[in-house]
Amino acid sequence: MTKRLSMLVLTAALARAGCGDDDATGSPDAGGVDAGGRDAGAMDAGSDDAGAMDAGDGDAGSMDAGNMPTEPRLFMTFGFSFSPEGLSTVIATTDALDEVPTSEEALVIPGFAGFFAEGDSLYLARPDSATITRYALPEAGSFIEGESVSFMGRGVTQLSGESTFVALDGDAGYVFDLDLGEIILWDAAAMEITGSVAIPGIEALTPPEGQTVRGNGITVVENQVQVSFRYEEAEIQLPRTAFVFYDTVTGEASVHITELCGASFTSVASSGDAYYATNLRGASDFELGRRGSFEPCMIRVRAGETVVDESFTLTLSDLAPGVVGGLLSGPGESAYVFAYDETIEPIGEEDFSNVSAWRLYAIPELGGTTEGTRVEGLPPVNGGTAFFEIGGVAYLAIANPDFGGSVVWDLSDPSGAAQLWETSGFLVGQVVGVE
Repeated sequence: MTKRLSMLVLTAALARAGCGDDDATGSPDAGGVDAGGRDAGAMDAGSDDAGAMDAGDGDAGSMDAGNMPTEPRLFMTFGFSFSPEGLSTVIATTDALDEVPTSEEALVIPGFAGFFAEGDSLYLARPDSATITRYALPEAGSFIEGESVSFMGRGVTQLSGESTFVALDGDAGYVFDLDLGEIILWDAAAMEITGSVAIPGIEALTPPEGQTVRGNGITVVENQVQVSFRYEEAEIQLPRTAFVFYDTVTGEASVHITELCGASFTSVASSGDAYYATNLRGASDFELGRRGSFEPCMIRVRAGETVVDESFTLTLSDLAPGVVGGLLSGPGESAYVFAYDETIEPIGEEDFSNVSAWRLYAIPELGGTTEGTRVEGLPPVNGGTAFFEIGGVAYLAIANPDFGGSVVWDLSDPSGAAQLWETSGFLVGQVVGVE
């Protein structure tokens, strides 16, 4: 089983939209919102990634539709709203996927909250504490608060910080706290902590002076949990990616760093191989010739391995014309990348990762070198782009230019995308089915 979890990772798109901090799993950062990213798994209101929302950075973090029933009982939309008071997390439920979610009966949490949908429950990590609370979802618009589990007694101060990542796989929960250098294990059924595992070699993640390490997101692949990180200097992304791996069977953790590529977007093939690619911000940095930047690329971690596959690197410009970045999972073995369209907005001297001029290209096979095909019917994409999949159908949520709402597109028809619905008042980060 593969799951790219939603403790969604916001990218700089949101930071630039005025959401405040530049890092909550890591940070909103300039790459988009990934769920491929991206994450998803972890939260990053500060770093720009997305999970799942980051076309630019993130991972995102998205949920794996393979674990969902063909016809979910409810559909849960996770989003974000902005006001003079700051950012809020909006969670709305509907009875049908084609029903427009609204904030009128939604659960609204001040700040950037982390969340998971598992079975028929919602697990919510509030931004102002180190506590996860379970909610029952009896019907659309109804949220019944249940038990909570606190990690404060273990030294965790918050669950949405740059150095803290949360994953949930069935009833097995994990909190990666890099400041503590350990993984805290928790049981989502009993809502209690069950143990912890030290992360050997965690000090290797410490960046050299003048550099910053930012979390991309968290991904669960079969019996392994992967957390990835990117490095920056003066806000320029560097060709370096770090990983923390945890084997859920053996209980062993390890750290690995590669200089092959600076990557943040994640997409996992059915084989369990995980692919990581440079986000839109990194693509923009390279095109502008910024010192320390690198050609956008893709790397791979083979299923069950705890190191990057040194025999595989892919240049993203081989997959689509022009400036290319990002990576989103598609149905089956397919995937998507973003290519900048200079006929819409010429490239100048400033970062263009969040300019609404990126086109989506479908590539037939993850890890393959066949050039992708442009997805027709979609408007130009900006950095506030979220991807999700339900019942084997891919959907894309594109933020409005003012980040006041999102338009959700159905990508199931190869001949072109079709608009599903549009939200007003909040930005869509993820949609999942509820059993």
